[in-house]
Amino acid sequence: MRKIAIFTDSCAGVTNENITVIPLYYRFDGESEEYGEHRFLTSAEFFSKMERGAVAKTSAINIELAKKEMKKKVLEGFDIIYISVSSKLSGSYSNACSAARDIKEEYEGARVTVIDSTTASLAEGLIATKALKLVEEGNDYDEIVAQIEANKIFYCAEFLVGDLKYLRRGGRVNIAEELAGNILNLKPILYVRDDGNVDAAAKVRGRNHQLLTLAERINAKAGDETVYIINADDEEKAKELSRLLKTEYIISDIDLVIGSHVGKGSCGACFKMKETLKTRR
Repeated sequence: MRKIAIFTDSCAGVTNENITVIPLYYRFDGESEEYGEHRFLTSAEFFSKMERGAVAKTSAINIELAKKEMKKKVLEGFDIIYISVSSKLSGSYSNACSAARDIKEEYEGARVTVIDSTTASLAEGLIATKALKLVEEGNDYDEIVAQIEANKIFYCAEFLVGDLKYLRRGGRVNIAEELAGNILNLKPILYVRDDGNVDAAAKVRGRNHQLLTLAERINAKAGDETVYIINADDEEKAKELSRLLKTEYIISDIDLVIGSHVGKGSCGACFKMKETLKTRR
């Protein structure tokens, strides 16, 4: 039996040395530096630049880099399962598919499967980690692919944003919605839908009510596994959310590519929902 390698992209937020991570990139308008592969900013540095007016632009994984890493594993005798950020949120899925197709054409018999996680952030990371666990348990390639495809729907990402201007820049809200939301302190509770798109589950007024509503959704949906609280340079808000949860939790910094779309002060959670539930809604 050939060995199996798990790949994902940097949106997943994983640091496991046994998972190959292909970076997404970001740069700021007016600057030549590109971050994500060789250059990095801390969360505080990144959001400080955004708060001062810098606009971050993001880009998908690089096809040639993905092919290079895939080729390396194939030549070492590995088959590859690649867990991608939702195809509705990034061109990374399409780029990963292109890289996989080229590798399979170049190396007869190579097996490279790209799975659309239909989610993002550490929810995607939890899927990649589950795939690695299935490898370590000795499952065969086809069984792992089948299990991940069947169960990826149970991995959820839910969050609230600190400032609507970042959603407006990304086309998620219009200027009128941004102005009304900021004046009334009316912010959406966002979630990644079953199809991988982002949608509003509710619009809630006031910081305390927003956190309470988000916590109620998480408590109603999360199973017994650890909930990962996502922090966009506002640790106090993350701690407030943690105190409202009924499950074990870990607070983690948000991936900065995702952070560029939601801004400083955003807060959310990624978790595996109860398997008795049939939809992320």
